[in-house]
Amino acid sequence: MRSDVLLALLVGAPLGLAAALGAMGRNRGAWAGSLLLAAETVVLLWLRPTEGTIVFSLPWIEAWGIFLAFRLDGLAWVFAIVVTSIGALVLAFVPAHMPHHMETHGDRRPLRSLHQLLLFFVASMLGVVLADDLLTLYVCWELISVASFLLIGFHLQDPESRRAALHSLVLTAGTGIFFFASLMVLFVEGGNASLHDLLLRPVGWLGELPAAPIVAFGILLTAAAKSVLLPFYGWLPAAMIAPTPVSALLHSATLVASGVYLLARFHPLLGPLPGVDFLLLGFGTTTALIGGVVALLRTRLKEVLAWSTISYYGQAIVLIGLGARSAAVFFFAFHAFAKAGLFLVAGAITHTTGAEDIRALGGLWRTHPALALLTLVLALGLAGFPPTAGFWMKELLFHAAYGSGNLGWIAAAFGAAILSVAYFARLLYCVFLSPPRAAYERPRGAPLALVLVPAALATIFAAGGHPTVARFVGNPLPLDPLDLAVPSPWRPYTYAALVCLPVGLTLFLWFLQRRPFPGGLDDPQTPNQVLRRLARRVGFSRLFEGTMILLGWLGGWAARLQTGKLAHYATFLIAVPIVAGLVFLPSAMPVLPTPPPEPEEAPLLAVVTITLALAALALAATLVQSHVSAIVAVGGVGYLIAILFALLRAPDIAFVQMVVETATALLLLAALSRIPPALRERVLRPEARRSRAARAGTAIASALLGTSLGVALFASMRVVSDPTLGKAFYPLTEETGAASVVKTILADFRAMDTLGEISVFATAVLGVVLLIGRLREVPPRGTARRSETRSKES
Repeated sequence: MRSDVLLALLVGAPLGLAAALGAMGRNRGAWAGSLLLAAETVVLLWLRPTEGTIVFSLPWIEAWGIFLAFRLDGLAWVFAIVVTSIGALVLAFVPAHMPHHMETHGDRRPLRSLHQLLLFFVASMLGVVLADDLLTLYVCWELISVASFLLIGFHLQDPESRRAALHSLVLTAGTGIFFFASLMVLFVEGGNASLHDLLLRPVGWLGELPAAPIVAFGILLTAAAKSVLLPFYGWLPAAMIAPTPVSALLHSATLVASGVYLLARFHPLLGPLPGVDFLLLGFGTTTALIGGVVALLRTRLKEVLAWSTISYYGQAIVLIGLGARSAAVFFFAFHAFAKAGLFLVAGAITHTTGAEDIRALGGLWRTHPALALLTLVLALGLAGFPPTAGFWMKELLFHAAYGSGNLGWIAAAFGAAILSVAYFARLLYCVFLSPPRAAYERPRGAPLALVLVPAALATIFAAGGHPTVARFVGNPLPLDPLDLAVPSPWRPYTYAALVCLPVGLTLFLWFLQRRPFPGGLDDPQTPNQVLRRLARRVGFSRLFEGTMILLGWLGGWAARLQTGKLAHYATFLIAVPIVAGLVFLPSAMPVLPTPPPEPEEAPLLAVVTITLALAALALAATLVQSHVSAIVAVGGVGYLIAILFALLRAPDIAFVQMVVETATALLLLAALSRIPPALRERVLRPEARRSRAARAGTAIASALLGTSLGVALFASMRVVSDPTLGKAFYPLTEETGAASVVKTILADFRAMDTLGEISVFATAVLGVVLLIGRLREVPPRGTARRSETRSKES
């Protein structure tokens, strides 16, 4: 199979499987999704780029040069391999963890919806990292916001889950409006929707345009909201209410990483703009330090990991701001593997002990030695201890900071590294090494996947300590190659990376003595409580609160406009497009690209796709149980036929088809609403009592009839006819002065036939309207008798 087709299948296959899971068993979706994503990981390993790139392109809005385009280069490959591999392992973790989790939360829903949402999110994320078209990038970007909103709010009955999901949606999807505006400005100013072509232009070309600040503001704001930079970090700790597999996939590995990807992708375009790198460094260092301090003070397992994630993504942004894009990509990749493993370990601890607060844990190294070993490798590795990939992460951070020559950035990197050692040491001590505060026994039948899945992630992270593995996973060509070797003699940054380890441990011991554990953190004067009080008063979480108040006020104001009068709604719907067109269209016309001449033949792929959709909707209309669903399916068939007419150069017929389908659907729905429920049940009851053989006979007869009709239509199309009559209409049309042969035939040559058809249709519609009106006046037969009987009984 061609490599470009495989690239498109990487995005489409998870979507297809998510749609197909409805026909599978309840517990098979996770394993099917895990195997699919594992296969995609193998495909990506085979497609690993070297010097060139792989491109898939399909015309979308060809008149404006917009394509459904994907490109696999070194940057996209790293993010894609992280998404698919972690996605495969998380889906393998779901059957082991989620049944117990659902039972604990009193949720009896099947897990099929969770499997579908996880696959939908993975497909959307792959679309983002592989997109090579601005509109494709934006559509997939909004899809990941929708998928994350649904996953965070998976527990629908829990108010905290709904609130956390809304919090993430307001901040991440709300900033997407600015992202769309910046992409459209970039498209108009650059005259090209191809991301690859825009990035290949001479360095600094964007800075010469007056709209450069708009482009930079939209992209930076959107990336900051997704990557939980200051001041948007509030939604990530709140989202820890989601199930552990969701936290491991979204908030440690992929969703938050999309902001880092966006900055890494657009940095060659935005970096030369004045002040951009300074903003990245300023917000990145502040976020890294604040996240590290708060992680040292939190007491819930997943909250500690969430705030450490905020700190680490701040460090990744610092690397981008220092111009070390390849180092930032390497930093992200191995942090994702390690942090996903830590989240899954946290889920396993909660699964086996029932505790989420580290103040209620302790001494687990005796009862859970495997989990203790995995946490030791992942946590201390992230803190920078060799020989894991975390050592190279710290080396690259200090190398870039010392290369800048700025003492402020060096101090910030050193502070973030010290804090990471302190809060990971605290996590290890409180959960595994401190005196036990309860007796824990591993539940009987605890699935082995609770240990094996995080063990696989820990193995990848530990193997990344070898320079060959580290370069293969985190630094493929054509990214700038990284020097993953300890210099001889040692450089100052090497000493700093090693010195931060004992200093961080010393900070943890001082913190432990100053705030004895447990009990000290419950004191209202602890730093944790002080920070929480400060956050309530001046923290940026108030931004979300204020937004919700504003939206409530706007909703109340908009409700007053809902008068219920059709004339008001019609006036609004007509007036707004007219006013917008008069205001904006004159200034937009000069910059809109001129559409090229339309091709004579309809695109084959579009015709085939619509034909398959027609068949699927027609089949669905015969299988659904609801009358409304059947009407909607039949109407969809009619609208798709109208689209086919439009593609085949018959817009008049397409318009007529759409009008007829709309009127038919409305009439059917109106008639359905007037059928009494008792009559509807009486009509449907014989169908339910029919035998299986009778239903099979009906299906066979329908299939034979449809096949015969199709064969007859196909045969009539193959009959060779004399085209003389058809060709005679063309000169006659020119004589009438009309531009369309179809219009001339309907309005001139067959005027009386057309008038008759219109009269018949109008009469039929009028008859239906009169019948529906009469049903409103005359009650069904027997209603009067029943009412008289009830009055006599009373």
